[in-house]
Amino acid sequence: MYDWLIGGAGFAGSGHAERNATQRNEKVLVIDRRDPIAGNAFDMYGEAGVLMHRYGPHIFHTNSKQIFDHLSQFTDWRF
Repeated sequence: MYDWLIGGAGFAGSGHAERNATQRNEKVLVIDRRDPIAGNAFDMYGEAGVLMHRYGPHIFHTNSKQIFDHLSQFTDWRF
């Protein structure tokens, strides 16, 4: 049994699921029709070993250390 059913594993759905699971200790089920999580921010390595952005490049901007530190739990930043 789940407390939440979230449709979509994009930025908003993933964030909502993570907050409910870690901060409220609730059980969450996330469903999405596509395989990769992160919605259109998904990237992958092509056959030549080059990192590609399947849905076009995405740039993230923030001046908030709190937001940057939170997201750093889930990604290896590439500068």
